[in-house]
Amino acid sequence: MIRKHHKLITASAFVTFGLAGLLFGVNAKAEGEACTAKTFKSAKVKEACARGGRDAAKAYMKKILKKGKEDGSLKSCKDCHTSLKTFELTPDGADKLKRLEG
Repeated sequence: MIRKHHKLITASAFVTFGLAGLLFGVNAKAEGEACTAKTFKSAKVKEACARGGRDAAKAYMKKILKKGKEDGSLKSCKDCHTSLKTFELTPDGADKLKRLEG
């Protein structure tokens, strides 16, 4: 009888903490930094930020950088960003991204 109650309590705890996580917005972004940008020039970057925060956005941008290196249009992140701390774009950074997202 005690064993059944122990299993029931354990199962209840998992359900309770799982629901609390959903209600209070615990998700993949909680593990890493959230994106700080308020506006986005790319729907795909915005989607990556919403899905997984800064880590997901960086992963997406690394794919774009690889594509740019392959076609010779980019050499580094600084080809589109003036700062790698704030990720501010160069005047033509958004245009380069749109071209590579294609």
